[in-house]
Amino acid sequence: MSNIDDSISEVKAARLKLVKKVTKVAFVSLLIVALAALLYFLILSVTKSFNSDSDKALTEVSRTNGALEAEEPSNQPPIDSAERAAIQQQLSDTRQRLQQAGANAAFNAWRPEQFTTFQQMLENAYALYTDADYAGTRAALSDLNNAISQLENEYQAAFTQAYEQAFAAFSDGEISRARLLNTEALRINPSFTPALELQPRLEAYEEVQALWLQSQTARAENNPLREIELLESLLALDPNHEQAAERAQEVSAELAERAFLNALDQALQALDSGDLDRAATAINRAAQIDGSRAEIANARARLTNARAEQELAQIEQQLALFQEIDEWATVAMVASNALQKYPSHSVSNNALTQASAIVQTQAQLQRYIDSPQRLADLAVLQNAQEAVATAQRYEQISPRLSSAIEELQQLIETANQPVTVVLTSDNRTHVRVLGEGVVGTHSEYSFSLKPGTYQFEGRREGYRSKIITVVVEQSAAPIAVTLICDERI
Repeated sequence: MSNIDDSISEVKAARLKLVKKVTKVAFVSLLIVALAALLYFLILSVTKSFNSDSDKALTEVSRTNGALEAEEPSNQPPIDSAERAAIQQQLSDTRQRLQQAGANAAFNAWRPEQFTTFQQMLENAYALYTDADYAGTRAALSDLNNAISQLENEYQAAFTQAYEQAFAAFSDGEISRARLLNTEALRINPSFTPALELQPRLEAYEEVQALWLQSQTARAENNPLREIELLESLLALDPNHEQAAERAQEVSAELAERAFLNALDQALQALDSGDLDRAATAINRAAQIDGSRAEIANARARLTNARAEQELAQIEQQLALFQEIDEWATVAMVASNALQKYPSHSVSNNALTQASAIVQTQAQLQRYIDSPQRLADLAVLQNAQEAVATAQRYEQISPRLSSAIEELQQLIETANQPVTVVLTSDNRTHVRVLGEGVVGTHSEYSFSLKPGTYQFEGRREGYRSKIITVVVEQSAAPIAVTLICDERI
C-alpha cells in the first residue's frame, strides 16, 4: 500500500498549499475593505466567506495529519478494514490500468487530452479517499474505469473501421482509397496485424494485377506450364489472392494428372516390351504423384507377375542347359532353390524329381562299379541287376548314366558266367534242376549253371524223393553236388 500512502501525502501537500492561498486572499480582501468603504459590506461578506473556507481547509489538513483514523465524518457510515483494503486495491488496480493504457504509445497519441483527464480523475479519487469519502471514491473509480473502457472501445473501433473500409475498397479495386484508409488504420494502431498484412498487398497490387492478366492469357493459350509459373510468382507477392490460389490449385492438379498418366503410359509400354526396370521406374514416378490410385496397384501387380515370369523363364533356361550337359546334380540344386520361391512351379518340380532319381541311381551304380568283387555275392549281384533295370528308364536322357549302365552290365555279365557243377549220384536216382531242366541218371556228371540258387530234385522208384538247395557261385567253382535217393518207402 506504499503507493497509496505516497498519493495521500501528495494530497496533503496540496491541501496545505490551498490554505496558504486562502490566507493570502483574505489579506488582500482586508486591504480592499480599507480602500473601498462604499463596498464595505460586500467586501466584508466576501471576506467572511474566504475566512470560512480557510478555517475548513485548516481543519481538514489538521485532521489528515493526525486525527483521520480517530474521527470519522459524521455523514459517513462506518467502514471496516476489509472494505477499506478493497478500496485501496481498486485504487491500485485502476492506477495500474491507466499506466498500462498510457504505455501504449499509439493509444496515448490518439487522444492525449483524454489521458490528462483520466489522470485528474484518478487524483480526485485519491483525494476523496484521503477525505475518507469512500462512497465518493468508489463512484470516482467507476467513472474513471468506464471512461477508460469507452476510450478503448472507441480506439478499437477507429482503426478497425478504417481497416475494414480499406479492405472493402481493396476488394472493389479502389486501390488509392484503400491505401489511404489502411495508412490511417496503421497510423492509429501501427501493430494491427490485418492492416500490416494488407499493406504489402496494396504495395504489390499493380504487379499482381499484371501477373494475373498474363496468367489469364496463358490459360487462354492452353499453356498450363506458363500459367502455373505466373500464378506462383503472383502468389509469392500476394499469398492471399484467392482467385490465383484457387486457379493455381486447379492447374497443379491438371499438370499432376498429366504427369501421372504419362508416367503410367510409359510403365505399361515398358511392361509390354519386357523392359521391367524401365517399367518400375515409371511406376515409382507415377506413385510419387498419387500412390493411392488403383492404376498403381494394378501396374505393380503386373510388374510383380512379369518379374516372376521372367525369373521363371531364366530358371527354365538354366534347367534345360544343365540337363543338356548332363549336370543333374546342378539341375537338382537349381530346381530346389526355385521351388523355395515358387513352390507351384511344375517345371522345377519335375526337374527336381527326375534329377534326384538320376543322381541317386548313378551313385548306386557307381558303388557296384567301384567294387566289382562284391558281385560274386548272389544277393549283391541280384541287387545290381535290379539297379540296372531301374537306371535304364533314364539312360536316354543321361549319357553318363547310360555309360555307367553299360559298364555295370559288363561286370554283371562277367560275374554271371556259368559255373561247373559236378553231380555225384548212384546211377539209379533220376536228377533234375527245378526250373532249369533234367540232368538224368548218372554216377557222376558235370554240367554248367549260371551263378544263382537252385533246387535239385532226385527221384527213384520205391524210394523217397529228395530236394536239395544248391548255391552256385564263381568263388566256389566247381560246385560239387551229391544227390542219392536211398530211403525206402
